[in-house]
Amino acid sequence: PDIGLNDAAKVANVSTTHFSALFSQQMGKTFVEYLTEIRMERAKEMLRYTDMKSGDIAEKVGYNDPHYFSFLFKKINGCSPRTYRAAASPEDGVSPAPCIAKSACPDERSESNETLYG
Repeated sequence: PDIGLNDAAKVANVSTTHFSALFSQQMGKTFVEYLTEIRMERAKEMLRYTDMKSGDIAEKVGYNDPHYFSFLFKKINGCSPRTYRAAASPEDGVSPAPCIAKSACPDERSESNETLYG
């Protein structure tokens, strides 16, 4: 899980600048945005289907700082990992929508989330 732009560019055998430009053109988002999206999706799966602690999930998906992971998770999904886990219901087999869409944690909404999802 510990991968970055430099690693990806090295594997592709191109400069980081060139890789970044090509990636953005092809994917419509930056490498970091894409990587964050993948990491957050995996974290949400782990929150729904395991009883792992949030800090352990953070490490598994590539974040060494559990506080940064929680901050970023809340910024992207509209609620904390703990609240997301509480709102998720793996029994029905349906992925829960982001917390804001489900209104699972309206008390955790911030103005920055209003602009992201509003």
